[in-house]
Order: sequence, then C-alpha cells, then structure tokens
Amino acid sequence: MSFIDIPNELIYLVGKYLPQKSISSLMQTNHMLCGLLQKTLYDKTPESKTYHILYKACEHGRVDLAREMLKRLGAQQRPKDIPRFLAAAAAHGHVDVLQLILEQENTDPNEDCIIHSTALVSAAGGGHLEALKTLLEHPRVQPDQLGRYGRTPFFAAAENGNVSIMKELLKTGRVDLSHRNNEGRSAIHFAGEMGQEEAMRFLLSLHTDPGLRDGNGSTPLATAAAAGASGVVKILLETGRVDANAKDHASKTPLHRVFEFASLIDSHLVRDQEKKEKVHRMLSGEVLPPHSPASELRRKRTEEHTLTTDGYEVIRQLLALEDIELEPCDSEGRTPLSHAAGVCSVEGTRLLIATGKVDLESKDNDGWSPATWLECQYKPKPTPDEIESDIETPGFMLFD
Repeated sequence: MSFIDIPNELIYLVGKYLPQKSISSLMQTNHMLCGLLQKTLYDKTPESKTYHILYKACEHGRVDLAREMLKRLGAQQRPKDIPRFLAAAAAHGHVDVLQLILEQENTDPNEDCIIHSTALVSAAGGGHLEALKTLLEHPRVQPDQLGRYGRTPFFAAAENGNVSIMKELLKTGRVDLSHRNNEGRSAIHFAGEMGQEEAMRFLLSLHTDPGLRDGNGSTPLATAAAAGASGVVKILLETGRVDANAKDHASKTPLHRVFEFASLIDSHLVRDQEKKEKVHRMLSGEVLPPHSPASELRRKRTEEHTLTTDGYEVIRQLLALEDIELEPCDSEGRTPLSHAAGVCSVEGTRLLIATGKVDLESKDNDGWSPATWLECQYKPKPTPDEIESDIETPGFMLFD
C-alpha cells in the first residue's frame, strides 16, 4: 500500500506528530497530501504567528488561507489589526480577500493603519478600480476620508496618475477638490510633483487653479520643475494661467527649483572633475558646445498615464518665455546660475549663460559667486577659529 492510499484521517493524525519541516516536504510530493496536511500546519501555527500569516494571505490574495486564519483567531481577533489586513488586500487589489475582511465584526473601512494608510487610499494609490468599487459599496466607507498627514484617496489617485480612480471617486459627490493636506498641498501639487500628465490634464479640466500655492508657497509649476517633469511643465505653461516667476517662501522661482532635480545633480554626487572643469571654463567666459547627458530623459507610459522627466527641457521651456526673470535672487541671494554651478550642471550652466543676460560674478548674501559655489559645492560649516575671527571686538561685548 502506498502512502497516498492511507485513509485521510490517518494521514491527518500522523501529521499532528510530525515536525513542520517534514510536513512541508510531504506537501510537495503530492497535490492531495498538500491539501490534507495544510490543515495540520494551520493547527500547529502558534497564535503569535497567525496574525503574520493572515497579513501575508491578505497581501498575496490567498482567500482560503485568510479565512482559515480568521477562523483560528475567532473571538481573539484584535480589532486594531483589522485595518492593516484590509489595507494590505486593497493595496494589491485582492477583491475576494477584501470582501472577506469587510464581513468581519468591528471592521472599520475608514480606519488608518501604519503601513498602508487607509484601505481606500491604498486601493486608489495602487490603481485597483474593482477593489475601490468594493470598498465604496460598503455602507460605512467615507470617500473623502483623511489618511496619514491629511492625505485623501483622491490625492493618492492623482499622485499615481490613476484618472479612472479619480473619476470613480468624483461620482460619489463627496470629494472636496479644494482640500489640502497637513502641508497645504492639494491634488494638483501631487500630480505636478510626480509628473502625472493625464492626471494634470484631468484636474485642469475640473477648473482647478494651476497657480495654487501650498504651505511653502510653491505652485504646481514649481513642484513639477523640481521633479524635472517637463511634460507637466509644458501642460501648465500652455494654460497661460501660471506665473513662471512666482516665488515660494524661500524666494525661489521654478528656475531655481529645477536644479533640485536628481538627474541634474548626478555630477555633484559623483564629483565628476571633467564636468566641474567645463562649468569653470564657462564661468570664465569660454563658450562650449551643448552637453547631452545620457540619462537626462526618462519616459514612462502605461495604459492610463504618461510621465516624462527631462530637467534640461524644463530649463529650455522656462528660458523660452518672454517674461522669464533670469536673475531672481532667493532668500540667500542666490541666482539660478549660482544653483546650476553649485550642483555642477554643465548643460544647465550653458543654457543660462547662452541667454547673454546673466551675471557670471553675481554675489549672494555671503559674497559667494557661482564660481565659489562650484569649487565648494556646499558651504562648509565655519570652524570656531573662523567664527572668532569674524567678531570685531569694538562691535561686541563678550560676557562670561
């Protein structure tokens, strides 16, 4: 008689006395044994691990396993863990598991959890339309619920370019388009920062103000420029309703902010001496040919959204504007050229100098020129001796 001919009850009884590794090995030998012995493994699972298994089941869409773990927990379920399971299923679009968790007593679909925020925010951010619809059908769900840091499901959808999700949420009639999060940012800021072109077009079609400022005074154009989101910058400029010279609370314009884009400061991170020398030569008055970084352009296209990032194209778009201010000073007295030199951006420096309207020797509040920033990259912290040498005895009275 082969092992698989043994009655199921006997296999189950044997499984109770086998270690977990042996059970796992037997489960891999035969499909029938897998189903029979899985129950044995469940029974051997200590309660401390049951919650972890349940979370993983929700995350991977294993509805049968999730049901078994919920049955094992029974009345011992901790209500505080339910939002975590719900959000895990929503974040990965597992509708069957979502429905199972929603059927549990004391399930609050609006409750926030540490890992995924709320379930609705998780579904919206992940672009899982069916999961979102399942949640919206629940009588207690709030479409405008606030997650961590004042983030709403609509914010999450805009941030990830999920226009179909945005439309579904708007159908509820309970989405506040003017809502701002804890930092004063609205959906249009998130779409701009993440370079979500379709989401930006959709928001503009809803008559959203493209010049809206967040808590730091930044406009969507500024956040898009800082992200190198050339596609979104183009869309915003085409509206004719944005101020390309608008300053934030640090007095930075979009032309300052574009030099925060990661691909423009790669040379600073690797401290490329050749690029540094090129910037130095241009600041000394030498004219160099265009520089074409290989990694400056990135395009991502999916079924629903397009994302184009090209920091140098953002600079070109801004410089092409007739009313663009080329030498605005931020709160530190720094110009865009100072920022370009400070991050050793060869093409950014060339584009600014090529206008013929920038001062190569402009000084900031501390007397630093673009060339100084190029050499030092960032201002070093002054030493105690330097601080002491700056103190003029007649102008100060020192106290013990």
